[in-house]
Amino acid sequence: MPLIFWLLALMAASLAVVGFIYRADISYTLQLLNAKRIADRFYGEYPGIIKNIAYGTLPREKLDIYQPQASGLYPVLIWVHGGSWNSGDKELYAPVAQKALSENFVIVIPGYTLYPQANAFQQAQEIAQVLAWTREHISAYGGDKNRIVLGGQSAGAHLSGLVVFDPNYLAALNHSSQEICGWYGIAGPYDINEQLAFQKTFKGDDGTQLANIFGGAENFSRGSLTEFVRADLPPILLIHGDRDETVPLSISQHLQNALRAAGAKSELKIYAGAGHAGLLFDALVQEKPTLIQDLASFIAASCQ
Repeated sequence: MPLIFWLLALMAASLAVVGFIYRADISYTLQLLNAKRIADRFYGEYPGIIKNIAYGTLPREKLDIYQPQASGLYPVLIWVHGGSWNSGDKELYAPVAQKALSENFVIVIPGYTLYPQANAFQQAQEIAQVLAWTREHISAYGGDKNRIVLGGQSAGAHLSGLVVFDPNYLAALNHSSQEICGWYGIAGPYDINEQLAFQKTFKGDDGTQLANIFGGAENFSRGSLTEFVRADLPPILLIHGDRDETVPLSISQHLQNALRAAGAKSELKIYAGAGHAGLLFDALVQEKPTLIQDLASFIAASCQ
């Protein structure tokens, strides 16, 4: 075949790849804009939100509480948002609360100081403060302090998990992970060394920013949940999509294997066809989101 045909074929293939990536980027952007539109509307209109309660003294150390319309004493779902430790806002996750309110939870969504103003360890300390504050004050907002489940998605799953797995964070506040009835993690980078290996292999990442987020590569182990696996952890629910191209499914699988080996009570649910952010985007369009139903079943079983 003449060289010109090979060149044309190569150009066509390249354009197809670029077009696919472009369409994927456009699709993600449109889904994100739709999520923000839903969030802004619900956050502005729902009467049962108590906004910007300070749990600390720093500017972003504030949380929002979403209450069911009917009075009562409800289980508490704490949702820590993701964003690669350097982005994200609690307000953007109002649709999570909107969907979860139908299950009669009090929902707590905190903000926290983002990198580079804080590294991952300071962020974990702030999430520990959130849990301590919730335990001490949530009864005034219709929440049952004895039925609290903590967790999050992506970086939020990592940070909340670090608070539960490493006992030092809560011990410094005279609290412990035994005060919650469960922890859930959605697509979290629980092993930082494994996450970096993935990023180097598939993203061409040299690891500089990840090292900075953790105050140096020598701290990756201290920032990994896998270093703190033990039998007496509260019940655990892991959720991960099998099409996740941001945090590999293998990280959740390896954590699940370690938890099982240690004798901890844990379950891993794998969502077929779901990507990293797609887990949340799918929940927005489902009348009864699988994600919320799984969390509700976990809370019901763990907070008896």
